[in-house]
Amino acid sequence: MIRARRTSGFVICLAAGLMAASAIAAHVERTVDRLQREARGFYLLWAAGRPGEEDILKLPFIRGSQIVVQWGELETGPGNYDFSKVDAALARTAAANLWTTLQINGNVKPAWLFSEVPSSPVQFDEQVRNQEGTLMFWHPRFRQAHLEMLAAFAAHLRGRPEHGRLLGLRLNFNPIGTEHFNFPERYREPAAWTMPAGVDPETLAAFTPEVQEAYQDEVVNAYERHFADWTTVFVRNNLSDALRERYAAQFRAGRLAFFHTSAEVEPRAAGTERQYGAFYDFCRSGATVGYAEPWASAWGEHGGIFDPRWCSPAQWNYWTLLLNLHCGVSFIGEYYVNLHFAVTGRHGDTTVRLAGDTFPLPASGASWRLSEFPVAAARLQATAAAQIEVRAGSEPLILHLVEVRRGANLP
Repeated sequence: MIRARRTSGFVICLAAGLMAASAIAAHVERTVDRLQREARGFYLLWAAGRPGEEDILKLPFIRGSQIVVQWGELETGPGNYDFSKVDAALARTAAANLWTTLQINGNVKPAWLFSEVPSSPVQFDEQVRNQEGTLMFWHPRFRQAHLEMLAAFAAHLRGRPEHGRLLGLRLNFNPIGTEHFNFPERYREPAAWTMPAGVDPETLAAFTPEVQEAYQDEVVNAYERHFADWTTVFVRNNLSDALRERYAAQFRAGRLAFFHTSAEVEPRAAGTERQYGAFYDFCRSGATVGYAEPWASAWGEHGGIFDPRWCSPAQWNYWTLLLNLHCGVSFIGEYYVNLHFAVTGRHGDTTVRLAGDTFPLPASGASWRLSEFPVAAARLQATAAAQIEVRAGSEPLILHLVEVRRGANLP
């Protein structure tokens, strides 16, 4: 009888202990919830080393910036890693009490891979910056090197005290350049590639959509395994339906988050609308968090391309921000060009245009006199009437328009 009572008491105590442990676990704050509370806001993008960067980072609504490194910078030889640039950047971020995202881009791949992985001497698009050309990203040696680098990077980063100011890692697949999977049709077959010594094209698989999905799956899996326990992993929200469903539980648990680099006033295509749908379904509900970077600056500039705008830059920025907030985005990246103009009133490429000819605006500031443009002034004196336009960027967006006539007092 006494033994039965003791057993019964032990069971009761054990059950109570398990219930208490479950209650404590249920109240442990997730990383994404802590970041939502501590770090949501605006992040400065593409500003490293540019004029006024420090002043922009001091604005009260700016929560942080970004750290961008190239895979080729991190791995100088097979398995030889140098993470010192990342360490220094994280230390600066922590010292400034800011937050930062961290991303490993694949515009520049490790040069040694060209001696072990099939390649083409052609740079398939603007994101490929290796002078040697483009690598076959689905080759087993490429995939092995990529995954081993991520494992080594995670082990190093986790031991750094500065990672406490890390908002999260932006997951890049790094196939063609950093983001792209598109390449000429004929390169789907291994025979089109240049083979390094010892590689037999007969042993290689042709490219198919299934090959791409398997490649993406192993990269997402690697980030989730190596990073999600201690920081946020932002996954591009253009995942296939199959992969989104495969990792749905991790997104809902906050182990994975979403990001994209396609934020605009309105989705330009069905695919972009689907990306916003990921934010709406997972981030607006609070299941996880979202990070959005604009497709282009408010003027339409991105990567040497200029997209047309049907409204002013200020309006474009305003409506883009509202769409981000409506879909549940917590961390909003802003181009340096946009924030620099907000602070200084100057676009980095501001020019003065007179009678069809363009002249750079003097470095002295937004205030200028036509006498600073002697060629323009001489031409104006010979013109009955003209317009002086002050433009921002290469697009025909007029910031100021001054009507002048011969004999008038010139600005």
